[in-house]
Amino acid sequence: MMRDSNSDIQVREIEVGDLEDMYRYFFESPPEFLRSIGLKPRQPGDDEIFRQRWAEQFAERKSGGQPIPVLTVLFRGERIGFHTTTHREPGKSLIMHAHFFRSDLRGKGIGTVSYVLALDKFLTEYGYKEVIFKTPKRNLAPMKIKEKLGLEPIGEEVIDWPQLIEPLAVKVFRVLESDLPGLKTRVGL
Repeated sequence: MMRDSNSDIQVREIEVGDLEDMYRYFFESPPEFLRSIGLKPRQPGDDEIFRQRWAEQFAERKSGGQPIPVLTVLFRGERIGFHTTTHREPGKSLIMHAHFFRSDLRGKGIGTVSYVLALDKFLTEYGYKEVIFKTPKRNLAPMKIKEKLGLEPIGEEVIDWPQLIEPLAVKVFRVLESDLPGLKTRVGL
């Protein structure tokens, strides 16, 4: 694990002030980085769609809507990444993704702890029954996190989502609320 305290790592619901970091990650990262994680380069107008969708989500949340199932990862109070979600079925399941933009903090165990904190929020506070990961086999860092957490794949498949350059072979993992105590113990929470 890391030398820093796990209390240095927090996750919280995304806030308006977090969006510029997310925008920079998805829209200003070098094209070769986006390709390396399997994402298509952004097209003209995508940034406007991004900003409009987020404005709508924050307006809905502000007027009493449901929590936004995207979490900001903080290390010592500084934003360093996000746990985003797709394929959400309220009260049932969602697919969780991780995006970290502070490469100097990689390999220190922050992602492993933030995964568990995010899983806890989605399963206990947000009301989902299961969190699914569809992790590209070629993406070694998140595969290592699953290994450190003791997660076993429940299958393999090929995903072909619109934002991907090409179909990706993935391992599928599932986490239930009943798995949380063991995960928390594993990372020292």
